[in-house]
Amino acid sequence: MITMEGKVPWWITVSYDQASGDYICKSLKTEIEVQQRLEEPSVIILNMKNIAAHATTPFMSLRELSQRLASRPDEVDLVARRIRHWTNEKLIETVGDRHSGKGRHRQYSLAGIVTAALLWELSKYNLPVGVLEKILPAIEWIDDHYFEEMELALACEG
Repeated sequence: MITMEGKVPWWITVSYDQASGDYICKSLKTEIEVQQRLEEPSVIILNMKNIAAHATTPFMSLRELSQRLASRPDEVDLVARRIRHWTNEKLIETVGDRHSGKGRHRQYSLAGIVTAALLWELSKYNLPVGVLEKILPAIEWIDDHYFEEMELALACEG
């Protein structure tokens, strides 16, 4: 079971609860809360503003998204392979068919872009796909509450 607390997440924490055996995602709204969680062992804290900064357009191809997430040019292929894998594992939604076919580019919506960015950041902590699947309901909660504001902001800019 995954729980998600709070309303508008600015920071997301992921931690393992040994008592229940569950991974727990929480949203934090203040830097004081972040500082308190930093004192806990084995907690991952992600800044949603930094994650959301990867979403510069409402749609991206796999290549564009991989280039955006990679911190170095030699990392682009690794990022693309991981995104492809997560897409095939149904952790990331695409616009249209997941299996786009040869010569057709997968397109990712705003929610898919930010989900990919979250998964990429979490993968740096060597979390296996099974753990990412457990965290997915919390990511979907974020999708419902956070991405709507981002889509509105992009619509206003465009």
